[in-house]
Amino acid sequence: MIRKIIVMMIGFITVGNVSASCRAAIAETTPTSNFEVSASDEVVIDKTTGLMWKRCLEGYSGTDCKTGDAIQATYVTALQNIASINSGSGFAGFTDWRMPNIKELRSIVEEQCNGLALNEDVFPYEDDGTAEDDIRLQFSNTPRPYREAGATWVLGVDFDDGAIVPFSVGSVETDSASLVGSYRLVRNAQ
Repeated sequence: MIRKIIVMMIGFITVGNVSASCRAAIAETTPTSNFEVSASDEVVIDKTTGLMWKRCLEGYSGTDCKTGDAIQATYVTALQNIASINSGSGFAGFTDWRMPNIKELRSIVEEQCNGLALNEDVFPYEDDGTAEDDIRLQFSNTPRPYREAGATWVLGVDFDDGAIVPFSVGSVETDSASLVGSYRLVRNAQ
């Protein structure tokens, strides 16, 4: 009887080699009903925040976000890539994409789950689970609230558990000593 209760309280979702554990006893923070997916499946609007998100991480495409490879970039390179998208034809008909701030990025964390703290019905996810290809660490454009001499830092989210993590972005001018991460595009939908 105890085993049946545990199975009912904890659900497991497997994506590639990633195994997410979701707890039904915790209310969903990003229920699918809060989002409107575009007819093309390229973007999703969060009806709670008014933000439009690109469904796939940069580098991935397709309705299941499994075509391509995630772009693992330094912070500066990520900003340059976003500027390039906006200066060209844009994405999904829009040319005002940006990197989210930490509050916006945290707004898509599914607190009910860990191992992958993301609503995969809204944001399909592909990760082969190897440390070299770990795309769960995503940049925000929010600076770290305290500074260290000679270093520039921004905050990001580890979508393994939804934790806020600092990224060293080195010197913004030289992009040296920077950590790499993945990133997701966002824009204001109104």
